[in-house]
Amino acid sequence: MKKVLVVGGNGFLGSYICQELLDNGYFVISFDNFSKYGYTERPFSNHPNFYLIEGDAVWLSNWREFYWKNWIQNVDYIINCAAVIGGIELFHERAYYILATNAIINAWVLDCGID
Repeated sequence: MKKVLVVGGNGFLGSYICQELLDNGYFVISFDNFSKYGYTERPFSNHPNFYLIEGDAVWLSNWREFYWKNWIQNVDYIINCAAVIGGIELFHERAYYILATNAIINAWVLDCGID
């Protein structure tokens, strides 16, 4: 069985991706900090091939050697859906913060996929 890590898997897009992967026979590990909606029970939350890790992708560098690497061993795919979002008003108010934070998230997720 192929294993997929979905970073931001509890969010709007990530939850659809998790469901699709589970429907197609993948083992799915979802990593999310629940910053947008808080914890939300998803239809697949109790699926036997689903595992949820609560954490913040911005801080992956602080603990990836301790915990993260244990979960991504033998992962076949990593899909990053994690991002700071908030609509056009927030973007106008805090554009640099949003862009910089999302760049950091992408960098750490890409770095975690490299052995």
